[in-house]
Amino acid sequence: MFKKAIYLFLLLLFLPLRVDAKIYNYTLLEKTRGAELIVLAKYGSIKDEKYELSSTMFPRFAEYRITEVWKGSYVEDAMLLDYKNTNDKYEPFICRPAVHPIPDELVIFFLEKDLAIFAGFQGKIVIVPGKVSLYSDAIEKFLKLDEFQGREKVLLTLKMVEDGNPHVRESMLRELHNIDKTAYGIEIAGLLNNKDVLVRRSAIKALDGTEDKRTRPFVLSALKDPDSKVREGATYVLRSLDGEGITSSLIEAFNDYDAMVRRGVILSLSHRNSKEAMPVYLKALDDEDPLVRASGINAFEWVQQPDVIPKILNAIHDKNERVRASAIRILYVYIRIGAIAPNAKVIDSVGIFLTDKDPHVRKQAAFLFAETSWKGYRSIISEQIVNNLIHIVESDNNDQVKSDAIMALGAIASPLATPILLKTLSDKQWNMRAAAADGLSNIGNKTIIPHLERALIKEKKQYVIKKLEHALERLTGIE
Repeated sequence: MFKKAIYLFLLLLFLPLRVDAKIYNYTLLEKTRGAELIVLAKYGSIKDEKYELSSTMFPRFAEYRITEVWKGSYVEDAMLLDYKNTNDKYEPFICRPAVHPIPDELVIFFLEKDLAIFAGFQGKIVIVPGKVSLYSDAIEKFLKLDEFQGREKVLLTLKMVEDGNPHVRESMLRELHNIDKTAYGIEIAGLLNNKDVLVRRSAIKALDGTEDKRTRPFVLSALKDPDSKVREGATYVLRSLDGEGITSSLIEAFNDYDAMVRRGVILSLSHRNSKEAMPVYLKALDDEDPLVRASGINAFEWVQQPDVIPKILNAIHDKNERVRASAIRILYVYIRIGAIAPNAKVIDSVGIFLTDKDPHVRKQAAFLFAETSWKGYRSIISEQIVNNLIHIVESDNNDQVKSDAIMALGAIASPLATPILLKTLSDKQWNMRAAAADGLSNIGNKTIIPHLERALIKEKKQYVIKKLEHALERLTGIE
């Protein structure tokens, strides 16, 4: 027992280190479709031979006695599975068994032609003898389903959502998302009246993005579903639907007790560019949930009304970093489109966030100064802000924040930034070097030409080379 416990511990310890991609858990239907051979088998024995995988030894061969063949053709009484070949084939989705097989263990294998187990532990289901019929029934139905095509297949899939076999129902709920949501939107929408909350959740999710206007009354009703996830899903479906009563129904739904529903309402109203929803956006700014407050701030990008600037300036001091970042972003969007003309007071109020504890807030603040300069307001940016941006480039541990700070320094074109931008020409990241070259060309100091020429000789990245050449062209043309 002790050895088995150590084996399992090492296995579980090792797996998260190797599987760095998102694991996709296949449904029984997907396993059935993907397999060339499906068999019911009993564990027989493990061969003594082992193999090494990342300094850990694992059994290489396991023998299983074949009880039934459910798909494909296999005439032998037993099969020998080679875990080494499987693992070599599917890394980083390691396929080794999670634990040692138990004598007489009953399993279903979903195998490829070369008898390699599917990636990510997908190829093996351990079952108790009394449950075999549930699996065999489901697999038989899946094989028959794929004999149909077009509308007939869709209607059968929808019908199987209510199958009494839980394995069939589980697979069909995900299969809903593979149905054309516009061509068969009304058929999927009919499931929103189902008593099972899991069916309604899957149906509303499958409808996201549909343009079938016939679904509108079903989705509007779903805004009042007893389940909050169904209500939230309905707000997203309504983004892409047209018709009477949608905006007013969404506005009413903002009174929902669930914050994710309220957030969905804001996102959908702003996506629909609903200016009549301004009272909802303003109300969202005082919401107890930070995601709702941030969504309310982001909605101002669509309505573009300068009289909300005081609200935005107040929101940049919110206790939540997402709200602060969103408020700063909307400020520079308004500056970019010319909705507001920034003054020194507004600029200085953002400057303090260059030292914010949250990197996304610092990034947005740095980018605001780039936008402000590009729009011709660099003269109102203080020396203190320039020094703070220089400090970011020198010491910030977030590359994206540093990149935007370099961009801002280049746009501001302050001579104070010349030394740090010259130093950045040797940065290991090419985008930093490119931003520095851009910035130096804006500053217009001809004495830095030799530095640019030396950087050009060393540079290998074509994009940066073009930036350096452009900088040299600009500087050599200065009288």
